[in-house]
Amino acid sequence: EPWEVAVFATTFSPQERLVATGSFDGSAIIWCSLTGLVKQRLPRAHDKGVSGVAFSPDGSLLATAGGDGRVVLWDMATAAPRHIFQGHSDWVLCVVFSPDGRSL
Repeated sequence: EPWEVAVFATTFSPQERLVATGSFDGSAIIWCSLTGLVKQRLPRAHDKGVSGVAFSPDGSLLATAGGDGRVVLWDMATAAPRHIFQGHSDWVLCVVFSPDGRSL
């Protein structure tokens, strides 16, 4: 079960209907903030823990940062990675979108 794994990061969607969590095992899960139920388990895209999660200002994208040095940009409509940023030599501890959503 997802709650049996240490959670490193959480964030609310801009509309506050969803909560994204990033966990020690490299998983990222989208939850309904009203019911607490899992809405979507994103495919595993990190080899180490997910240490940062952030929704874009319009809620259409989610970024996850991890211990594998990657940042993954997710399309929330399809729950598929849109882009994987690689090249960091160590953990990426957090991630944030600019207020206009044009920069990560």
